[in-house]
Amino acid sequence: MSNISLNLGGDYLTFSREQPRGPTAPKAAPTTQAKPIGAAPSQPQHSRNHKDRRRTFLKEVCSLPAGNYFFLTLATDKKSNPDLYRQPDRWKAWLKKFGGRFQYRFPTGFYFWKVEMDSDRKGVHFHLIVSTGDDTGREEFHDWATAAWRRVVRSPWDRLTDTRQLTAARIGYFFKQHKHERDAELVASLGRSASFGLVGRKNAALIRPRAYRPTEDQLQRIRALLTQATHEQAQHRFNGRVNQRHLNNIKADFCFHAFLGADLKAQIQNILEEPCRHL
Repeated sequence: MSNISLNLGGDYLTFSREQPRGPTAPKAAPTTQAKPIGAAPSQPQHSRNHKDRRRTFLKEVCSLPAGNYFFLTLATDKKSNPDLYRQPDRWKAWLKKFGGRFQYRFPTGFYFWKVEMDSDRKGVHFHLIVSTGDDTGREEFHDWATAAWRRVVRSPWDRLTDTRQLTAARIGYFFKQHKHERDAELVASLGRSASFGLVGRKNAALIRPRAYRPTEDQLQRIRALLTQATHEQAQHRFNGRVNQRHLNNIKADFCFHAFLGADLKAQIQNILEEPCRHL
């Protein structure tokens, strides 16, 4: 057995090297280092933890069970609210009001939300992955969301909302990397506030990951599958340009791979269901 623990979730996989425990574990000697005079201030703790929070958020979205979900976009009227991205308290109050209306109308529902900066950097919009918790249809939900959001932002603009059925492609769009990098300025302006979240958590029955202790052979075969999938995705989506950082992560002691897809997950599951000790 390897000393790598592997977790297979709804549509993601993580593996990491376990640290030795007990009296035999090596202990690092305490060290003290003086801070040089005039040194640049260290990065704020909330900024250093943002990546970890985002990964946890991605795991939760990738753990949605099969069901009826909507991909809702809430826009803002930039003519009436210029430079809204510089006023996080204002749009956070809007989101809170919308969340209250949603929970009143759909008491068994929940949604993931994420704020993004508009392409012209003059406003913000929100993407939501929504489960109403009942059999509400897309058109009915769209009409409700449009009326509710208009009351919240007090705007008659006819392009405030857009509602689609959720697909795997739209989940990927929800986490598109180039938009995440462009929104760095927006994220930095939020301070300790998050740029994403989950409303109605108690109603979100997410798929719990299953833990494994793979053998070295199983681990190498899984890594080969992930590497092959990365190359295939590059051919279809990135004109053959492979994400080298992603490849390096697959070979490292820690790896996080989202959006496995049904076929890749089934192949990994088959490898792990071979003689292997479940944790």
